Amino acid sequence: MGKTQVSEKDKPDLDRLEAIVKKHQRIGTAALASESGIDPTRIRNLLNNHSFRVIKETDPNSPPGPIPADLWVYKPTMEDIARPHHATKR
Repeated sequence: MGKTQVSEKDKPDLDRLEAIVKKHQRIGTAALASESGIDPTRIRNLLNNHSFRVIKETDPNSPPGPIPADLWVYKPTMEDIARPHHATKR
């Protein structure tokens, strides 16, 4: 399933989640929910359906069980990659 455009109502929450994941680089759903104050189900829906900057992985350190824990990983954009090196666009 492809990503869909985020609504104006959901954009602030999505931006906040992406900023938190970017700050940590890798963060679990529980920690992300605690830091953002957003429900874990809403976090999964927003990031899975709308975010191009954050990808979901299975947390290798999660305890064994029927549902593995999600680990959210920040995927830098070309702009993020170029910024620290002061690269210029051509």
